[in-house]
Amino acid sequence: MHAAGEALAVEACCQRRAQSLPPAAAAAAGGTATLQQPDGDQQQRTALLDWLVRSQGAEPSCLKVERRWRDEAFGWCLVATADIEPEEVIISVPLTAAITSEGADESRWSAALAGQLLQRRAAAEAAAAAGDAAAAQRAGQPWLGALPAHVDLPWLYWSEAELAELQDEDTIAEARQFRAMFEAACEELGGAQSRDAVAWALSLVHSRSFVELSAHVWCPGIDLCNHTLQPNADIRCIHSPGSCQGGAAVDEVCPPEAAAAARQDPSRFELIAGEAGIAAGEEVTISYGSWPSDVFLLFFGFAPADNPNDSAVLFYDLFDLASFKLRSVGAAGDPLRSEGRAGHAEQAQQEELGSEEAEWEAVAAEVQRLEAEVGPQEGFFRMVATANGLDARLMQAAQALLAAGRGSPDGRPMSLAEFLQRRCQQLLAAYPTTLEQDEELLARLEGQLAGQQAQQQSATAGQQASQQAFTPAAAAVVPDGAEQPLRLAQLTTAVMYRLGKKRVLRSTLAAAQAALQQGGSS
Repeated sequence: MHAAGEALAVEACCQRRAQSLPPAAAAAAGGTATLQQPDGDQQQRTALLDWLVRSQGAEPSCLKVERRWRDEAFGWCLVATADIEPEEVIISVPLTAAITSEGADESRWSAALAGQLLQRRAAAEAAAAAGDAAAAQRAGQPWLGALPAHVDLPWLYWSEAELAELQDEDTIAEARQFRAMFEAACEELGGAQSRDAVAWALSLVHSRSFVELSAHVWCPGIDLCNHTLQPNADIRCIHSPGSCQGGAAVDEVCPPEAAAAARQDPSRFELIAGEAGIAAGEEVTISYGSWPSDVFLLFFGFAPADNPNDSAVLFYDLFDLASFKLRSVGAAGDPLRSEGRAGHAEQAQQEELGSEEAEWEAVAAEVQRLEAEVGPQEGFFRMVATANGLDARLMQAAQALLAAGRGSPDGRPMSLAEFLQRRCQQLLAAYPTTLEQDEELLARLEGQLAGQQAQQQSATAGQQASQQAFTPAAAAVVPDGAEQPLRLAQLTTAVMYRLGKKRVLRSTLAAAQAALQQGGSS
């Protein structure tokens, strides 16, 4: 970048939105790997980065990283070939080399990016068929050839039976909403494109895109970085003055030649080494963000092991909160609802069936009162517990609710701790399997998966699981209603996902019980 451009560039934090990892990759995503120089095709390791430097204007011209095959679980990654200094720019890629949703309706950003990807693939296919290597390069053949065959996103490639193994109706419902988006994209991008081709494109744009300001951006090369909780690198976006609202001011403070050059500089995505630097042979990793496992699963196709940012939804909204309070507290503690039921089970059952409308009215009235006290319902969707504590909105709403309630069945005012204890117990009991059963199952599945991956790695030795350009889908979209046996990798991911939720609930339950014991002993 020219001196004027460097002086006036605006740095914007860029939130990582992607990279494809097969489901089992998350199990070992806690640290940074050191990879040995692999056997195999040198061209596979260097073609993409060489293309970025020679044809797309990436910098520096002599990169200290290359693309390497790690294993069946992680696939290809980015590895340092020489020591990289702290905060050194590893690679800087002009946004002109990226595909972006800029100018498109952000509600359909993924379809917009998928359309661009499929257009590039079609252009590269046509150029390759015509023997025009230069045109294939311009269309991005080295980049297309480095892309994975697909990313195993549950809403595209899992069967209904595999989705059910998540044991989370909310996440399953979200997956079905994503499937509806896929159907809409098939209609929009259909024509010459097959459903499998659209699924391939959507799986990649969802798992390999950044969110930059008001648009989604997929930047070749940088998308090779895997996720870890202890990253050794970070991402930033440098905007040229010409792309900023204040860019016209450059003319006032710089000579005309320098100002014109600054305006021509493209904005860039940069991969920057962390404060400790990166040793030669070490994998370059970044953090995709402090997300709960729902986001990792639906966007990236894996569930991180021991995710410290995972959460469990305790109440979906104020109606859910008030309804639980009425059923668990009011139903048992309200003498008007329990009086006269002993010895009159049949009559009580009829009363119960006839009380649904009254119960709904009671809940609606409670929600109306809560909204007047704590704010609109829209601000209280998905109130969660995390490993680090409770959602502040949940504490605010629950305390307001309990302050106006009749209290526990024995007439005592119900504490927040007792309320949360009941809710966690209810949610844990609703799961088909226990936390302990899942831990035992996961250990068995991971052992089987490791053996399977070892066999696959042995079978593909010397090939590094090369992805050929223009061969989009190694796996077809699972048809609606199709009955298929559970697959090992998908079942492993599902069990890992639901374990995270149960651990959050169990830790919240333990904290509530400890608070009750402390209160009882004081």
